[in-house]
Amino acid sequence: MIETSIFLTCYDRPSQTRQCLSAIKKQCDDSVEIILCNDYHQDSPDLATFCAGLGVRYIHTGKQKQGKNMW
Repeated sequence: MIETSIFLTCYDRPSQTRQCLSAIKKQCDDSVEIILCNDYHQDSPDLATFCAGLGVRYIHTGKQKQGKNMW
C-alpha cells in the first residue's frame, strides 16, 4: 500500500535525473511511490524507459507546448 508520494520535476537534464532517481529509489521501500514530471518540450523515451525499469511513474508534462519551447 502506498503511504507516501514523491513528486519530482525535471527539464532537459536526463543524466542528473537518472542519478537523482537512483539515489532516491535506494532509500525508499514499497510504501513510497515516485512520480517524475518532465516539463521539457520534447519527450524523452530513454528517460521514460529508465523510469519504468526503476518502478517510477513518468509523466511528460511538456506535451501542451506542441513541440515548442515556451516560457
